[in-house]
Amino acid sequence: MDDCYNDNICCPQWSLLGECHKTEKWMACNCRVSCGYCMPGNYSYGTCSDYHADCHGWAVLGECEKRSWMLENCRHSCRSCYSQEDLREMCSGPVGRESYLRTPLRKQAFHRLAGHTMLSRHLSPWGQVEGDYSDRLSHGGSMGWSNRGGAHGPPEVPIVSPTSFQSPTLIVPLGWAWIRRLRRKK
Repeated sequence: MDDCYNDNICCPQWSLLGECHKTEKWMACNCRVSCGYCMPGNYSYGTCSDYHADCHGWAVLGECEKRSWMLENCRHSCRSCYSQEDLREMCSGPVGRESYLRTPLRKQAFHRLAGHTMLSRHLSPWGQVEGDYSDRLSHGGSMGWSNRGGAHGPPEVPIVSPTSFQSPTLIVPLGWAWIRRLRRKK
């Protein structure tokens, strides 16, 4: 079955949390394997395996950056293998939205992004940044990266805290393709 795959790396975790029944429509479309809607015939199962025979070739062609389902289905080739602890933390937000900055690699890369693409992220009710920055109110009420202790970001990274925040848009340095390229180089 060609269309029998999970679209999201968090699908197995969400299915363990009962989301196949709680958010049935979304999970049925996006987490078909984890919810048992289909059983892929050409997959080799394992925590850090490519679930499809063509993963390596697709990764060489750059598909890890282009297609979100590659991170879940081509874990070895895309180097998107996470521990169960990482997945629990990463997938603790709302279904359909994994928290990229919660992954260890992205937390490290986040603080090294000086000079890379800045994406605008919109704030919903205070403290919830779309894109799910997990440390949003840590470090004494700051947004995580404004705490300058240690190696928490070079001067080029914008400093934003709840007291200095005046705009409805928060600038977050996230170069998605750059982060994935960094992962592949390891």
